[in-house]
Amino acid sequence: MLRAASECEVIARTPTPLEFNFHAIRFLTIWCFTLPFVFVNKLGWVTIPATCVVSYALMAIDEIASVMDNPFQGYIPLLALWADLRLDVARLLEERGVDVSGSID
Repeated sequence: MLRAASECEVIARTPTPLEFNFHAIRFLTIWCFTLPFVFVNKLGWVTIPATCVVSYALMAIDEIASVMDNPFQGYIPLLALWADLRLDVARLLEERGVDVSGSID
């Protein structure tokens, strides 16, 4: 259990390089701005809504990737789960007669 918790902390504390995020959003923005030029000959007036839909979908994927990059920021209440787990383990150990005074804190 301790190993799993420490692995979660390693994941939570390992940042993605900012250059990766900046490059991804720059590339995506340029790609979305050039998309209407590709669509205009084939789609005509539908170019605007099609570009909006595709751009929105791709920007949403980028935002989801940013959130998934740091999964432990507010979405999973790790501190509350960890505190409950500590209390449960302490209770189980006390039921079995193991002295846990001071060792759980």
